[in-house]
Amino acid sequence: MSLKISKTANNIIKIVGWIVVIILIVLMAKILIWERGYYSNKSAERRATAPAVITEIAAAIDPSEIQPGEDELNNHQVAADEPRYLDIPRLELQKVIVQGTTVNVHVLQVPDNIYETAWYSGSARPGKGGYIIISGLASGNSGAAGAFANLDSLESGDEITLTTGAGEQYHYAVRSTSIIEESNAKEQLIAAQQTIEDKETLVLVTNLKPSNAENYSSVAIVRAVRKDD
Repeated sequence: MSLKISKTANNIIKIVGWIVVIILIVLMAKILIWERGYYSNKSAERRATAPAVITEIAAAIDPSEIQPGEDELNNHQVAADEPRYLDIPRLELQKVIVQGTTVNVHVLQVPDNIYETAWYSGSARPGKGGYIIISGLASGNSGAAGAFANLDSLESGDEITLTTGAGEQYHYAVRSTSIIEESNAKEQLIAAQQTIEDKETLVLVTNLKPSNAENYSSVAIVRAVRKDD
């Protein structure tokens, strides 16, 4: 009798063991299927890319010297979170159009109109933290003064305002203004691509050249931090 009970118990233990093994196999299969789907979806997602390191500012090639009219200013549109207008009271610049631009092999592109400015789309958007880079022209081929003709005259504390496509305004206070020889601009441009004291930082840059000169001789860099609203 005891032998029959022992065999029955062994059979039960074997059955339970097989059930446990089957459950574990099913669970492992589900985990593997989930992991494959998860990483497959991850690989399909667009990966964030770091902004290109800017080491040079492009030279303007025959930029337009036609000043935008009131209608063009008012009708200028950008995405809701992108900079639309730039205002610098000290330079008497109001409602300056901001266009989007890119970096080509570490060279920051500039606007194609001396009265406009260009936001590097690889940098931050206003109100999002990080650093925002905007380039402009100091003059045209005729010698006409551009939007950034007197950029190097900005002083600490001067206010700069960016208005987004949604109409939001962000205010910045100038921290530093630097004029660097073209031959030494690379290191300074790289150093400017970071925030000041972990605050949102606006960087304005332009090439400068002496009157009647054909080639640019220096770079002006203005750095400003966002003011507490």
